[in-house]
Amino acid sequence: MKVLRFALVLILSVMFLAVACDEEEEEEPTPVGSPAAFSAEDARDAALEFAAESRFAGASIEDLDWEVTDLTPPGLVGAANLQYDAEGWRVLVSYPVVAQPTYGIGIERLETGEDWKGRVTSQGEVQETGFIDADGAATLEGMLSAFPEETEFDDLILTDDSQRYGIEGATPEVEESIAEFTKAALRVRVTGQLLTDVPDVEGRQIQVESIETVVPMLTE
Repeated sequence: MKVLRFALVLILSVMFLAVACDEEEEEEPTPVGSPAAFSAEDARDAALEFAAESRFAGASIEDLDWEVTDLTPPGLVGAANLQYDAEGWRVLVSYPVVAQPTYGIGIERLETGEDWKGRVTSQGEVQETGFIDADGAATLEGMLSAFPEETEFDDLILTDDSQRYGIEGATPEVEESIAEFTKAALRVRVTGQLLTDVPDVEGRQIQVESIETVVPMLTE
C-alpha cells in the first residue's frame, strides 16, 4: 500500500512539473533587441544620409525638425504618399502598404534646386535611381506613360517618389524609342535637360537626349 501511494505521489509530481514547464515556455518574453519595423521615417533618414554623402556635399542634415503631410489621395487603398519638410529640405516618401515595403524616396535641396531620387528596402539598403543637378541636368529612372491623343500632353515618366515629368525626345530617334518603351511598359532611364514653367505635366519637361531600359536592383 505504501509503495502504491509513493508511486501515485511520484506520478502527480512529474505531471505538475510538466505543466509548469509548458507554462514557462508559453510565457517566455520576446528577446531584447528584436528588430523593430522599418518605418517611412527610417527610410527617409537612410536615404538622406546616403544622398548627403554622395550628392549633397557639405549639406547639414543633423537635428532637422520635420513636419509631415499626408499626400495620399482620398480613397486610395494599398499605398501611401508622405511629404516631410524641414529647413532647406523636402522629402517625398511613397510606398505600398505591405509588411516589408520598398520605399520610393525623393529629396529636394531647396537652396539649390537639386533633386535626388532612390529606393530604400525595409532592410535599409539604399539605391540611387535619379538625380537632377542645380543646372537642370537630369537622369531619372521610372515607368513611362502616355496621355490619350485628345489631351494637351503627350508622354510622361513616373519616378519612384510618385513624381511626374513630361518628356520629349531631343531627336526623332529618341522620340521613337520613347513611344516603343511606353507601349512595352518597361522601366527606363532617361538622361536630358529639365525645363520648368513649360506647358507640360506639372509645368516641367525633360528634353530626353538618351533612353534605355533598366532592371530595378532593389526589390523585396
